[in-house]
Amino acid sequence: MEGVHTKEMEAKKPWIQPVNQYDYIATSNMISFMREGAGAVILSNPENSNTKISIEKTIYHNFSDAILSLEVFHNVEIPEDATTSEHYAPKDLSNYPQEPFCKLLSHENLAYHKDYCFLSSTINPYQSVDESMLKGMELTPGTNLAYIFHIVNQQPQTVISVTFHWTELT
Repeated sequence: MEGVHTKEMEAKKPWIQPVNQYDYIATSNMISFMREGAGAVILSNPENSNTKISIEKTIYHNFSDAILSLEVFHNVEIPEDATTSEHYAPKDLSNYPQEPFCKLLSHENLAYHKDYCFLSSTINPYQSVDESMLKGMELTPGTNLAYIFHIVNQQPQTVISVTFHWTELT
């Protein structure tokens, strides 16, 4: 597909050290966000996109002593100021065909309802979880997934890795 590159962007700090909540690693078919504390990661396919995103694999890594509670929502409402504010997003996602692709948000900035939660899990300290329920899920233009992290105790440090592929819509 034209415009998709495999150039890797390196995180500012290694994963074994405390990370800033905006650090990330990405290629043309994988993105990993490092998140400290409660909040959300939004995977979004822009409305003006000519592709659909098919999720192949989602892995959550809990690198802390904390127990982490995670909920996944489909199509949360993102406030307009959050989609344009640099405070919420990594500075450069230029290796993706469309922007914005991912956003890091505080969960207080999202409009979501508990009835729309289709996946909920708990991740124990120093555990990695391969989430098979999301495999094959497709994000068509204008749709998103919100991964909402809740602190159960202490301050969790989490990495979420999503492997996906693009399919051009005809």
